Amino acid sequence: MKTEPGRPTLAEWQQSLAAVCEGCEAGLDTLQKHILEEPNSSEGLGVYRNNFLGARLGVFLQTFPRLLSLLGEDYLLQCGRRFLADYPLDATSDNLNHLGRRFPEFLRKLFAEKNELSSYPWLADLAKLEYARHTAYYAFDDISFDFKAFQELGGLSEGVHLQTSNSLALIECEWPLYQLDCDIASGIIHADYPKERQLIAIYRKNFSVHVMKISEEEFTLLEGIRKGLTMMALLDQAGENAKYLPLFIQKGWVCGFRQGPHINDI
Repeated sequence: MKTEPGRPTLAEWQQSLAAVCEGCEAGLDTLQKHILEEPNSSEGLGVYRNNFLGARLGVFLQTFPRLLSLLGEDYLLQCGRRFLADYPLDATSDNLNHLGRRFPEFLRKLFAEKNELSSYPWLADLAKLEYARHTAYYAFDDISFDFKAFQELGGLSEGVHLQTSNSLALIECEWPLYQLDCDIASGIIHADYPKERQLIAIYRKNFSVHVMKISEEEFTLLEGIRKGLTMMALLDQAGENAKYLPLFIQKGWVCGFRQGPHINDI
């Protein structure tokens, strides 16, 4: 005896609707059977599609204000529409603030295609900085470093891992990215920027996002923490540069520690 398949759950309907709004036809069968059979439903789906695209483009423009100032709204919106078509938001993600994560990758490909972008070889790096600043603002709050619990460890065992701030991002680039960011914010853009390797830290403190240049030693130490080196390994690698660790805690770049396997997401 055949049994009728159960009606989709609300979550399944929402996933199907989101997929169709993104232009994917995979979820259309479900909608055709249970929703689009209703009168005027096709017109309603068009409204959902327009609203869905508009919401994502709104977040996209909010994520890249320097690019908006540099390229203009019309051009950036064209880029945004193509980017969203080529890199649709992962259906499992519930955070639109992560929507621009792969835009620097998209810009590197676009730079090779568009002659009008030839004056901006650092464009993808600027986008990476902007995305880091946007996500730093919306990152989860950090815990405070528990000095008492740290002292009670009684020594630096192999299983102790430091944890960096949820808002901290590190960028290594071959352009004067810090100066570029400041210049565009001031409405000044020079015709040519010579290559200059820079190491940048982006972080949030007191509800404000900060961008600053850091030294090679600071960058290496922070990268070691983010990659999961234990305290013992960090100290062995850092040598006299271990002096930066208290400063990282003071700045809020290092906000905690844990014992056991490394789980920091980089």
